[in-house]
Amino acid sequence: MKKFSLVLFVILLLIVPAFAQSQAETYRAKAVRLNNDGKFEEAAAEISKAIALEPGNADLYLLRAYIYQFNKNIKALVEDVNKAVELDPFNKENIIRGTRYLLDSQQCERVITIVNEYILKNPQSDEAYDARFRAKTCLEDMAGAFEDISKAIELNPKSSIHRSNQANLLSRMGDSEKALELFSSVIAFFETNLAKTKTENDKVTLKRELAMLYITRAQTFERKEDMNSAVADLTKAVQLMPTDYFLRIRARAYRKTRKFAEAVNDYTEAIRLAKGSAFDLYLERGDAFMESGKYVEALQDYEQSLKLDQQLKEIVERRITLAREKIQAVTNQPK
Repeated sequence: MKKFSLVLFVILLLIVPAFAQSQAETYRAKAVRLNNDGKFEEAAAEISKAIALEPGNADLYLLRAYIYQFNKNIKALVEDVNKAVELDPFNKENIIRGTRYLLDSQQCERVITIVNEYILKNPQSDEAYDARFRAKTCLEDMAGAFEDISKAIELNPKSSIHRSNQANLLSRMGDSEKALELFSSVIAFFETNLAKTKTENDKVTLKRELAMLYITRAQTFERKEDMNSAVADLTKAVQLMPTDYFLRIRARAYRKTRKFAEAVNDYTEAIRLAKGSAFDLYLERGDAFMESGKYVEALQDYEQSLKLDQQLKEIVERRITLAREKIQAVTNQPK
């Protein structure tokens, strides 16, 4: 009987962790589906259930941090990235992934602290220097950023992304001509590779990277006040990757050139693609309507933005008041 009990105990030891892992994966998969559907609070709740079953799984904390980006829970995002780094401080993929989320949330000093520790153990990691370059750029340490991106290129001279980052930094530092020269070289390289690529997955990756290159070169053109060239590059980016992100950026450029109808069209398509996370797109489209004198449409967008998210309530309410004042002023004008 004792022998049977011991065998049963050993079997349970084997079964329970396997069951917990399987259940955690179920929660994880559900969280991803919910997040894709724009249900961010529900997604975070599901991944929290997975973490309760596997509290030592750094990947789960990073996934929850990613989800927190969408509902703007920055404090919780930082805590989850910190926990993931604590659990696995020298896992390159986790470090790069976590620091990207922190950079997207403007937590630049924390990125430098994490990457400094990582570089001490991994001084040949070009990705780590690239991450620190981004953090220093965020903190306006341009000299330090240039030093880091140059080190990244030294470690990985074939990386077109590093060279693109260096070009963008040169543009921000005032050397636009050298920056454009570098951009054109890198873009030509990517276009050639894209034309030769056969597999669909590889094409998607190259299109995304090429679209980002056009975006960053467009920023250089904007700094030179060459908005026609900037819009041309942004249009190429949208053609490659017609996402809400790229459409929003082109819409902003259209507004700068006072092409409000084109801007509204881009915002409208971006809203359709963004699904539930479009409150800020409604806000920006409302601004485009205001700038073009369409105050009723602007008011409708501001009210929809406020309905979707209360985070910018004070800012949106000021815009709502201004739109109503404009409508009243137009209504009271003599015929």
